[in-house]
Amino acid sequence: MVFMQEKKIQMYDSFHGSHMKYLEHLLEYLKDEHTDKKKGEPLPNDDDWELIETNIDETPRQHNGM
Repeated sequence: MVFMQEKKIQMYDSFHGSHMKYLEHLLEYLKDEHTDKKKGEPLPNDDDWELIETNIDETPRQHNGM
């Protein structure tokens, strides 16, 4: 999930894997899209974005398929 106003990207995964690389890629995508749409203007305050992996206590666990 991307929360534009809060500058957060959060990943929920019922298998509870580590997906920081996907969060980083998604932030890079947002930066690239902003630069493209704003005719070369970079995403402001891109260092303020928070990347949040699955919180095991808050996400239901999926046991099949593992």
